[in-house]
Amino acid sequence: GYGLFGRQIPALRNAGVNFVDASSLFEGKPWRDIYSDDCCHFTVHGYHQLHLRIIAAVAEQLQKRGSAK
Repeated sequence: GYGLFGRQIPALRNAGVNFVDASSLFEGKPWRDIYSDDCCHFTVHGYHQLHLRIIAAVAEQLQKRGSAK
């Protein structure tokens, strides 16, 4: 599961993979605000929070690339 995958993050980054670990994004949040069922489907709010995290990660990578020139 996530634990096994999480242990691979350093190797992914060392291999040059742009990887964002968002596994803790919803920690401490009421699950009913994030999930629409008891499985794995997000509510609109959950998707919105994930989208914001992805946008921030992409912007960070673009900024790093821009400042490296």
